Amino acid sequence: MSRLDWFNEARYGMFIHWGAYSVGGRAEWIANRERIPCEEYIERYVHPWKAEKYDPRVWAQLAVDAGMKYVCEKSVGPTKTCTFSSSKIILQQQVEPAQITKLLAEGKTELLKGFVSNKTGRKFEAFLAIKDGKIAESAGYLLEAVPAWFERKHDIVFRGAPHLLIVSAPLDSPCPQEDIVIALAYFELLAQSSGLGTVWCGLVKWLLEALPELKPVLGLPTDHKYYCMLFGVPAIHFART
Repeated sequence: MSRLDWFNEARYGMFIHWGAYSVGGRAEWIANRERIPCEEYIERYVHPWKAEKYDPRVWAQLAVDAGMKYVCEKSVGPTKTCTFSSSKIILQQQVEPAQITKLLAEGKTELLKGFVSNKTGRKFEAFLAIKDGKIAESAGYLLEAVPAWFERKHDIVFRGAPHLLIVSAPLDSPCPQEDIVIALAYFELLAQSSGLGTVWCGLVKWLLEALPELKPVLGLPTDHKYYCMLFGVPAIHFART
């Protein structure tokens, strides 16, 4: 059964929002919907927020008693002991529980021989390994990038784009993610007005998270958040209506 089939069959579940916005008691979109400035939001909601009365076992039991089949959590709480997620199947390779146990205990699985490239259908072997305490969520897709390049010189990360813009913001700034998005949005408007094409590239962000040793190579601060944009003269122009 696919994950989508399972989700459609499970139907009833609970999505938990539990963070600084809980202080306001008006759902998680209060900053956006009420146009609360970032500094004011931090003062009114972030500073008073305390992760108290955190009892996930009680929450889980309530969900079970209500007949729910799953729970999705978006919360602030105690430090998690597991810092990554992994699918049971990655590129047609079944990842057995014993391999996950080995991964957690030793930092690396045995050599897995059942990976299959989605693009070429070619089988290849690889390890799953923990890097700096985590496996990137993009690991399955990035595993395919290596054989795609060496076999066919097919660049599935940059797609042949001539230029890459990396925007960063300090992790300790009030709103680093918002600052990055605003900066890239303005650059995109400038690029479009100059006849350039742009692509928001999350794959490069995943690479920087999965391989943090790339940051000093690229001259990037290690204590920043990042997002990336590809740009260049477009090969195809779309008519505007």
